[in-house]
Amino acid sequence: MDKSSESQIRFDELVSEELVIDGLEVSSVEELLTVMAQMLGRVQVLRTLAPQAFWPAPKIDSALVRLKRNDRLGADAPKFSTFLHSVFAYRRKTLRKALSQAGLDPTLASQCGFDDKLRPEQFSPQQWLEMFRKSE
Repeated sequence: MDKSSESQIRFDELVSEELVIDGLEVSSVEELLTVMAQMLGRVQVLRTLAPQAFWPAPKIDSALVRLKRNDRLGADAPKFSTFLHSVFAYRRKTLRKALSQAGLDPTLASQCGFDDKLRPEQFSPQQWLEMFRKSE
């Protein structure tokens, strides 16, 4: 296997759990990381690591995460990242307001059949990809 096609990274256990979400909602402060990880690879939590595995021991549990390359963005990855960053800069707003403040079409979500009264973190990675494609 090509070594560049797989990475193993240590994260806070709560962050690692959010990275594998591929459902209807992405939550917490790791939204951008979760969406990009899901678009660029398959994420798998390999195991949790107790604080005693480190010196000094942190006050949180950690997890070892595998990211296998499965790029669904290709050459569009930088543009997709910019799109996400511009909207998530206003993540405490409704999506319609966030899109507008980011300089994007505020009707983008409704054009895709999504509720634009929800906040950005309430959309799945796949829904973000659909909105991005529609914005091009």
